[in-house]
Amino acid sequence: MAGAPLKVLYIAGVSHCGSTFLGALLGQAEGVLFVGELCHTARALEREQVCGCGRLLRDCPFWA
Repeated sequence: MAGAPLKVLYIAGVSHCGSTFLGALLGQAEGVLFVGELCHTARALEREQVCGCGRLLRDCPFWA
C-alpha cells in the first residue's frame, strides 16, 4: 500500500502514572488511534474476549 508513512507514538509508564489517561486524551484527536495496553492482545485472543465493538477480537474487522 502506498501512502504516507505510519507514525507511531509509544507511551510507556509505570502503574498509575497517567499514561492510560494521556493515551485516552490523545486518542480523541483526529487521525490518532489509542489502542490501550496492546501487550495484552494475545492473551485476550486466547481467552476469546470481546472487542469494544461487541465482536470477538478474532472476528473484529479492526484487528484483522
